[in-house]
Amino acid sequence: MVRYKTGLKFDYPDYIHGHMIDPKQVRDDALDINYPFYRKSLWFRFWQNMMNILFWILAIPVCSIRYGLVVKGKKNIKGKHKKENKNGFITVCNHVFDWDYFCVRAAMMPKRSYFLAWIRNHNSKLGKAMRLAGSVPIPSRYDGMKKFHSDVKEIFSDKRWLHVYPEASMWYYEEEIRPFKNGTFSIAYDNRVPIVPLVISYRPPRGIFKLLKRHGYPCITITIGKPEWADYSLERKDSVKEFNTRVHDIMIKTKEQATPLISKEKQEQILEKAHA
Repeated sequence: MVRYKTGLKFDYPDYIHGHMIDPKQVRDDALDINYPFYRKSLWFRFWQNMMNILFWILAIPVCSIRYGLVVKGKKNIKGKHKKENKNGFITVCNHVFDWDYFCVRAAMMPKRSYFLAWIRNHNSKLGKAMRLAGSVPIPSRYDGMKKFHSDVKEIFSDKRWLHVYPEASMWYYEEEIRPFKNGTFSIAYDNRVPIVPLVISYRPPRGIFKLLKRHGYPCITITIGKPEWADYSLERKDSVKEFNTRVHDIMIKTKEQATPLISKEKQEQILEKAHA
């Protein structure tokens, strides 16, 4: 028996954090010290709530039908673990297709999140909708970083959930958990909030999903892990590095355990079909 692999082939960037998409830029927002990274006006909140309702109407059917989403580990954000997250928390996840954030939101239902967004996605035609969905764009300018970190701190002061993709880019159906950048773990350390690891793994389609997924694409499982905390007995730099490594190792192990075993013969058939 072997762990299932999709067999899908894509041209991945040479740089481990490189991007596979290049969205057309329709504006150039100045993400500087005056930019409202975390918007709280009543008018904005109204439209944000409308977007949230629309999201729930669309997300559950899309995730269930399009991706065959199965969620495991919900107990890890309930009971005693719910208390750990009461003052705000961060979730992290591997980033493996364009709309996997829909699946993240569906997995964490009914919680509503904010999420860090690549500046080029923010400046694309979907940028305004993303803002209503909770995006917090990451500035590329030095003068915007201080305001960015101040607004992120306010998110946690309001006891909110922030989602981050620490791989820093999306790679279509990548089999491995890529290395993480340290930024997410620095934010968690500085704001004294836990990180809840989410892991996307793949399952071979069965039943009706064989008809819906004829080109080798898998069904999706999201596994929710237990909250993890920074080690404050270490110096900040060492703690952030250790935190990064620990969460990364947990997610690698979780993905392996969540990926089903299939026969070697079946896996060979899948690979042959994918490469045909």
